[in-house]
Amino acid sequence: MFNTATGGGSMKTGNGERLGAINEHVTVPYVPGENSIYAHLNTNYYHVHGASFLYPDKAAPVTLTSNAGAWSEAGAIITVIPANTIIKPFDLHFISATDISNTLDGVIDIFAGPDLIKLTSIDVSRTSNFSREIQARIQVAQIPANWRIGCRFSDSTANAQTVKVKFQGHVYSTSLT
Repeated sequence: MFNTATGGGSMKTGNGERLGAINEHVTVPYVPGENSIYAHLNTNYYHVHGASFLYPDKAAPVTLTSNAGAWSEAGAIITVIPANTIIKPFDLHFISATDISNTLDGVIDIFAGPDLIKLTSIDVSRTSNFSREIQARIQVAQIPANWRIGCRFSDSTANAQTVKVKFQGHVYSTSLT
């Protein structure tokens, strides 16, 4: 049963949950209990059907260089997706890691936003006869529009090494613009 006395966006279900407006989306950052039923439905729909992107698109991947010293986290965080590039809330689903420079085990840390909050990490490796050129699945929370995405590479060797990266993801909308 719906309580229709409260009208459109404040309509409530029989158990008191706000139904919401038909065009709402879950707010970012997500706060449990703040979003309506319609917001969850729309966000889920656009998560499955939102416009996808590759970045950088029709350009060389971004090269990450590790700091000299095994597993050093002192290396720079390199911008892969500049701020104000993706103008709608988005998330990332895949990272392509290619052209690993040497035999190593490595980690790519992924950061977002003006304060470079760590989102997740992936592992990469190259043996003496095999370079693991991968498109790794990643799962992150929804990222606000216009946020920068950066990465830092660290590895098991004592010398600076490189790896090249690109991201695939989607916006929470039917178009990128």
